[in-house]
Amino acid sequence: MVFRALAGLPPGAVTPQPDLGWLVKTHSFRPEQFAAYHKAIFLFGNPIASVLSTRKRRYGEKHFANCGAGDRDPATTDIFTEDALNYEKMFDAWTHRQPFDLICVRYETLHDTIEEIEAFFGRHLFIPPRKDRETMPDPTDPVVRQIAATYESLIAKVTAAPDVAIFCGTRGL
Repeated sequence: MVFRALAGLPPGAVTPQPDLGWLVKTHSFRPEQFAAYHKAIFLFGNPIASVLSTRKRRYGEKHFANCGAGDRDPATTDIFTEDALNYEKMFDAWTHRQPFDLICVRYETLHDTIEEIEAFFGRHLFIPPRKDRETMPDPTDPVVRQIAATYESLIAKVTAAPDVAIFCGTRGL
C-alpha cells in the first residue's frame, strides 16, 4: 500500500515491480545497501500480527529470500517457534540513523501519521481507507502464545518504539 502510494500508483492488491529504480521495496536487514537513496521509510508493526500475516499470505521461497533466509526451506521452517525470517534483525538494523534520511512508522498508526509521512517525502500520498488487519491475534490462542514467547524480545522493542521516528542521514555530516 505504501509502495504504491509513494510510486503514485492507484491502490491495488498487488505490489508492482518492487524496484522502480528510484523506489525500492525490500525486507533487507542491511540498510547500508541503500546508501545511494535519499530517503526511506521503515514500516514496523505488531510482531504477532506480522508473523500470522506472513504465514497466511506470503509464506514461500520468494519471501524467505527477500528476508535473507533464502537458504531455509519454508516447508520445514516454523516461524512460530523461531525468528527464521530475521524480523528482529530487520527492526534493529532500520531503527537508527542511516546514510539517508529515514522515517520509521508503526503500521497500525499509518493513517493517523500520514501527514508526517507526507511532510517527510514532500508529496501527497493517497492511501486507501483504514481497514482492520485480518490477522489480529487472539491472546488466548496457543499458537499466539507460542509466537509471543518466540518473539518476546522483538515485541518489547516494538512496544517501546515511538509511532513515528525521523532520523536525518549521516551523508551530510
